[in-house]
Amino acid sequence: MDCEKCKERPASVHLTKIINNEKTSINLCEKCAGTYHNFSPLGVNLSIHKLLTSFLNQTEGGQVLGFRRPEKECPQCGLTLSQFSHFGKLGCSECYPTFNEDIRPLLRKIHGSNCHQGKVPERTGQPFRVKRDIGKLKSDLQSLILREEFEKAAIVRDEIKELEKKLNLS
Repeated sequence: MDCEKCKERPASVHLTKIINNEKTSINLCEKCAGTYHNFSPLGVNLSIHKLLTSFLNQTEGGQVLGFRRPEKECPQCGLTLSQFSHFGKLGCSECYPTFNEDIRPLLRKIHGSNCHQGKVPERTGQPFRVKRDIGKLKSDLQSLILREEFEKAAIVRDEIKELEKKLNLS
């Protein structure tokens, strides 16, 4: 299939636009796709500001909330929730507990979790890694029990016991 714009090179990019429930498709070569309405390889040209604002202005059901309630303000630096929404940055360490309820769903949407688990040094991190693995397995065990997958839960329980023995020996 040839590019629909230049009609010279083979099409390697398929773009589909849906605007007002009207679907439009076009097949382009890489060169034409690069110049086609600011097309980027990632598929979207969003700034972090627009991304954060869109997440903050939505509920779980996707309905727009808007900020009609009284504006929260950090007692230490004076940053408001709308300023955080605009700039995408918190002002100080006190902002985290102040805006906790508002940023927790945002972090979960962006990162898949609201708990950061960073790298652990190879030499000194073995006990920490084992504790982290035990915590993850316990969480998995609870979800398996809730889904009534008792055979898998028994296997996970045994893994937890082995890791706890390993932790007590070190």
